[in-house]
Amino acid sequence: MLFPQHPAGGLKKLGKFEDRQQNVLCDVTAIHETYVVDSFGNTTNPASQFSYGCDSEGGSSGSPILNGGASRVWGLHHFGGVNNCNNSATHMSDICADAGALLSCVNN
Repeated sequence: MLFPQHPAGGLKKLGKFEDRQQNVLCDVTAIHETYVVDSFGNTTNPASQFSYGCDSEGGSSGSPILNGGASRVWGLHHFGGVNNCNNSATHMSDICADAGALLSCVNN
């Protein structure tokens, strides 16, 4: 998977490794997850999240999470530090369902 990002509006970076040595490619570690997202105990929509090991920097929320061939957006990154320091994104299927006619989404 690929994680293009503009951390804090800085230079564009492409996350594709889980480790500094660049030996382990990023991958999804859990799907259909529900996470607590703030100090008030609010949670994400049930089962709307997936986690992955790509490294990220603050200010990267809203970045697309792409499949390895970069032909499909799997989700949108929105926070880190979940599920053993992984990152989390909202599944595109949930985003498409909420956006309705505002987005042209493919169902596969």
